[in-house]
Amino acid sequence: MFVSFYFLVFLVITVLLFFSVKKTWRPQVLLATSYFICGAISAYALIAMLGVTVISYFVAIKIEKYFDEKKDGEAKLILTIAVIGTLLFLVRYKYTPNTLQLIGISFYTFQAIAYMVDVYRRKYKSEKNFVYLALFFSLFAKLISGPIERGDKLLPQLKWLEKVRFGNRARLSTAFTYMLWGYFMKMVVADRLAVTVNAIFHSPQFFDSFWLFLGAFFYTIQIYCDFAGYSYIAIGCARLFGIHLTHNFETPYCSKSIIEFWKCWHISLSSWLKEYLYIPLGGNKKGELRKYGNLIIVFVLCGIWHGVGLNFVVWGLIHGVYSVINHIWRKYHKQSQKCIWGIVSWITTFTSVMIAWIFFRAPDLKNAGIYFWRILTVGMNVNSIREGAMQLNLNDVEIAVIAVGIIVVMVMDYICNRKQIHLPELIQHRGNAMRYLIFYLLIIAIFVFGIYGPGYHAEQFIYMQF
Repeated sequence: MFVSFYFLVFLVITVLLFFSVKKTWRPQVLLATSYFICGAISAYALIAMLGVTVISYFVAIKIEKYFDEKKDGEAKLILTIAVIGTLLFLVRYKYTPNTLQLIGISFYTFQAIAYMVDVYRRKYKSEKNFVYLALFFSLFAKLISGPIERGDKLLPQLKWLEKVRFGNRARLSTAFTYMLWGYFMKMVVADRLAVTVNAIFHSPQFFDSFWLFLGAFFYTIQIYCDFAGYSYIAIGCARLFGIHLTHNFETPYCSKSIIEFWKCWHISLSSWLKEYLYIPLGGNKKGELRKYGNLIIVFVLCGIWHGVGLNFVVWGLIHGVYSVINHIWRKYHKQSQKCIWGIVSWITTFTSVMIAWIFFRAPDLKNAGIYFWRILTVGMNVNSIREGAMQLNLNDVEIAVIAVGIIVVMVMDYICNRKQIHLPELIQHRGNAMRYLIFYLLIIAIFVFGIYGPGYHAEQFIYMQF
């Protein structure tokens, strides 16, 4: 959706409408435009999202009413029915054959469950203004792939939209920077890698261990740049209207353990699974074995959430096993501060994640097994490397662009990890000359080296299917 000329036109029109109408109408403008873009993609998606919104609205109010009447049992019952019903709706769509395109369903259903549970837990009051709640679920910036926002973070921002000033240069510059960096990650790095990755994973039998390993490495970078690129664009779009969305990524590939990786990867989903699944299962409060069992359950369900197929189950199981091993290791070994140990830990973590991504990317479990086995057994030679490059249409220029793109992303992540700041925010701390130079270079890179044009469907972000 984001990587489209029509979306940019839509965004400009929405910004103009937002700042032209009466300030108290701004939520209605964002809601109308969000519903418009959802309905334009799929009328069924709009109906489904509206249905979840209406149910969440009345269930939350009813829960509060029961609490006021000292009917805690009835409040728990209606919450249980609503949560089960929402999950059944999600399962019915995702795991049974159908032709409907219900975009973003996994994200707004999880958001609805969190909202109703939080009201039940009395973390905050139910939202009585239907427009605010509807916008909370449907905001177009996070419509396709999240993040999964919480009511106590996003709802208050929607009630202060009339305070947002159009001429705030710092906000607009920051928003523009987030979007530029997101488009670079998506169009220059992720989409260029996708061409090679698709070819290798489609026919792994034609490639030796070198290219199969490189295909797994490329996909590891591709899925990060694709999803993080989407997230940065979403953050930038929302920031135009004074809305701060949750950061979904905190330089995850700089992690030195699986535990650290999952604190930095798809943060809104990871925190949702922890708060609404892991802790209710008992978390780490009922002994070590129960803790490890809960971790396995959570990661397997995380895999199932991502898609239909045993390969997703195995991907989740692999990360569950990784996590258990990591927890056991931490229990009996103190964290070493030696530089060499940090490098070994980073390489081990990155390689482990890359291996798991093979099962995530492969079309099914059988092909994932074949792919992984061939990496270990086929071997490589100079001639096969050259033949593979020719088969993949990788000339010297293409290889150079891919290499530079990956290096830029990894180096920027390393710098941001050390400084504990996101790159767009770091760029904003530079002087005007440096900032405008970076803008210029990113724009040139996107237009010259980005993948786009007739016949190309750049709007299909990887996580759109989940």
